[in-house]
Amino acid sequence: MTTKAALLTEITIDDQEINLVNIDTPRTNTEQQHIYKSLHNCLTTDDNNIIGGDFNSISDPKHDRLGRNPNARKSANNDLTDLTAQFQLTDI
Repeated sequence: MTTKAALLTEITIDDQEINLVNIDTPRTNTEQQHIYKSLHNCLTTDDNNIIGGDFNSISDPKHDRLGRNPNARKSANNDLTDLTAQFQLTDI
C-alpha cells in the first residue's frame, strides 16, 4: 500500500475559522477510497473547508485530464462526490 501525505491546519481570519487540507492521493481505487473516507474526520459542516492537492481522479471528464478513462476508479470518484456533497465543497 502506498502511503500519501495530508497536511491539515485551521486558521482564523476576521473571526472566521477556515479548515485547510492539502492531500496527495494514491492512484489505486481502494487507497483513494480510504483517503476520501478518512477526510470525513478532518472536515466539519461548521467550518469553511478548503481542500487542495493531487486527487489523482477524474471528477468531471469535461474539465479533468482529457483523454483519460473517466470510469477508472469509479468507486473512489463516487466517494469523492459524496464528500463534496456532504461538506458543500465546490470543484473550481
